[in-house]
Amino acid sequence: MGRWFGNYHGTIFKISYPSKFRGNIREIALTEGEAFFDIAHDEQHPFQVQLASKLAVKVLGTSFRIKAYQASDQVEVTVATGKVAVQQQDKILGILTKNQSLRYSKETAQSSRSVVEKNTAVAIAFDGTNLQEVAKKLEYIYNIEIILKDTSLRSLKTTATFNSTQNPAEILDIICSLHHLKYSTIEKDKVFKIHK
Repeated sequence: MGRWFGNYHGTIFKISYPSKFRGNIREIALTEGEAFFDIAHDEQHPFQVQLASKLAVKVLGTSFRIKAYQASDQVEVTVATGKVAVQQQDKILGILTKNQSLRYSKETAQSSRSVVEKNTAVAIAFDGTNLQEVAKKLEYIYNIEIILKDTSLRSLKTTATFNSTQNPAEILDIICSLHHLKYSTIEKDKVFKIHK
């Protein structure tokens, strides 16, 4: 088991982790402080952060911040991109998506959710990534559906960097212009159909 002590902008944090992840779960423990995580998407190997009060944050691939100081009654989880589940043992306290936050009181064992007005911008980078993988990543980050109308579109390569403050329509505008494609939306910008 490894231990990492850090100091980020005057904030001290303590993280423990195995020397090598075994099995299907990538698990670490944040025992003190505040940390920002940017986790690679991997459905076969979910990432989990264990916290005090038997809280756990489980993700498939996303970016989020945890504040968990031993001297504070409050534990706070804020999602920048993707989706996380915050749970205490077998009880799910909340499923959070982009710009949502959950606060948990260690004293009362109560939790509350809120929307975050301003969140950390996270880079969304593609380096020669095929359009099918680009679509999967954007679907996960923004909780949307992207339909590629023609199977020949799946192999188109995309190299570009965006950030999580951009909305999916902005990103798809740029991607479609790179490949001379078009898209249409249905269900209040929750489903995007990309076509020639």
